[in-house]
Amino acid sequence: IVRLLLIAPFFVMPTVNALLWKHMMMNPIYGVLAQVWQFFGATPVDWLDHVMDKLDMILLMSVNPGFGGQKFIPSTLGKLRAVRQRIDAHQAAGGQPIWLQVDGGVKVDNIHEIVQAGADTCVAGSAVFGAADADGGYRTVMNLLRRNAAG
Repeated sequence: IVRLLLIAPFFVMPTVNALLWKHMMMNPIYGVLAQVWQFFGATPVDWLDHVMDKLDMILLMSVNPGFGGQKFIPSTLGKLRAVRQRIDAHQAAGGQPIWLQVDGGVKVDNIHEIVQAGADTCVAGSAVFGAADADGGYRTVMNLLRRNAAG
């Protein structure tokens, strides 16, 4: 199953949040269901080793955050594969399911490669809302994204 999201959920960025562990321990108390670990290009994947049991989703940024319409950074594919291997090993050892989300540069022409690398959740913004279509691109582009994600 591939999920296509048009919005980003609550997330924790390990690179800027000094109180990460406190957030991760307190959020279930307050009813926050999705713990999301956001990775930028330079964030090492081994940071996951200490928090996998607390996560519901891992978000890989495949652009430099700040504005829409950027191109997908191809080196994200290798990081996707590495994180997918960690998730699969975690689940094989009895851990909870964890979604692997990609945000940035997801388009009709690259979504299949992104999903093949391990993503099961793709955020599509400008690909949908920037499409020339009578309905703003939603129906046509979402159908193409779903079809191409499936291969």
